[in-house]
Amino acid sequence: MPDALRQSRYHVKKCFARYIQQGKRLLKLHQLMNELEQSIDDQAERAQLLEGTFGYILCSTQEAAVVPPHVAFAIRPSPGYWEYVKVNANDLAVESITAPEYLKYKESIFDEKWSKDENALEVDFGASDYSVPRLTLSSSIGNGMRFISKFLSSRIYGKEDAAKPLVEYLLSLQLHGEQLMMKGQIRWIAAQTDKHRNAELYRSIADTRGAFVQPAFYEAFGLTVIEAMNCGLPTFATNQGGPAEIIVDGISGFHIDPSNGDESSNKIADFFERCTDDVEYWDKLSAASLQRIYEW
Repeated sequence: MPDALRQSRYHVKKCFARYIQQGKRLLKLHQLMNELEQSIDDQAERAQLLEGTFGYILCSTQEAAVVPPHVAFAIRPSPGYWEYVKVNANDLAVESITAPEYLKYKESIFDEKWSKDENALEVDFGASDYSVPRLTLSSSIGNGMRFISKFLSSRIYGKEDAAKPLVEYLLSLQLHGEQLMMKGQIRWIAAQTDKHRNAELYRSIADTRGAFVQPAFYEAFGLTVIEAMNCGLPTFATNQGGPAEIIVDGISGFHIDPSNGDESSNKIADFFERCTDDVEYWDKLSAASLQRIYEW
């Protein structure tokens, strides 16, 4: 991009001056092109600029976040491939930026306080391209947002390093000098429909001395709770419905209030902290879970 800006520095600088003239804003491709046309009166010079490298880059731009004196570009030269750069409108200095950095610029247009919050986190889920599944059933009408949310979150599950920025961020959180999240292992497991594989998953998690959490707002019976306990997994389950009768709270498992996330997460954290201090505590809960199933 630096070479592209040098091709016609006078006209490019004039164009960028117009981009930042109205202050913070988000510009789509057609707006960028309209601003370019208005900043360069001579049609031949404008055509020459658009036929060059700068024109190619501009035509590949999906949107630009204007935060004077910078203009941050989100460029897609080919499907599924993105580049992000910021240009200083004053001296046309170009700097490559990351997707989270671009999103910070974009967010500052609408909420500057949030964009400067040190606890704000941006996670890059990657581009949505031809490989993204399409909804085809009529029963899917009205469920588009839910589908997109599930698909984007699956991007974290699919690759080993995809969740690394999120995990590192969570591990960095502190309150009164104490870490809020223990340095444990997190493994994302997608929805499973094979009952034989599910049984092996319970045993595999038990082998690594993990736990099973079932935070439903209400569970009529609690088959998954029984399955987990039957594999010796310490279990945290909703206190609404069947699990409230299956588990003896604090002895063969734990009840959690699905409407109180802080209390529930603290109970889970306390369990693993105690397991760290008392190496026999996990085994004690595991044995009590199995005993409860035999009694029940």
